[in-house]
Amino acid sequence: MGQSRFENISDEQLEKYVKYLLGLSDKFNAAAYLSINEFIENFEYDASLYRKVVAPLNTKNLTILDWEYLYYIFKYNDPDNLPNPLDRPKIDSKNVCFTVEETIYRTTTREEDITTYIPDEIEVDYLSFLSNEDEIYPYEWDITFEDDDISSIDDSYFELDC
Repeated sequence: MGQSRFENISDEQLEKYVKYLLGLSDKFNAAAYLSINEFIENFEYDASLYRKVVAPLNTKNLTILDWEYLYYIFKYNDPDNLPNPLDRPKIDSKNVCFTVEETIYRTTTREEDITTYIPDEIEVDYLSFLSNEDEIYPYEWDITFEDDDISSIDDSYFELDC
């Protein structure tokens, strides 16, 4: 797992950067009331503000961990009364599962030699009749071919600590 570029910034530099960001926009103050994705979306859709956010960092892009770091800073530190030093987040690892419920259509071909007196080719209807009468058991025959086709995803969702 990587880490945010803000891990390597001193407390003093981070405090200056946070004050700079607070001077740019009230959107940073709103972090306490927003989800992480709403916080990030506020800046992704405002290209001018985004450029100002990254300019002091000598980069064009922030990683998702950089955004999470900033979100934590603004959510858990009072912007009107910044503590010194700022309360910084700790990197952590979380177990996450992604579950997909899907319908799978499986094509299976089974093969068997059957004993018969019919000299010509056997008709499919006659084979169905034999199966319905329990004279042949196709599900017990040897599988010679299988193919799975995922035709539809019925549901998908994330789970934590699965």
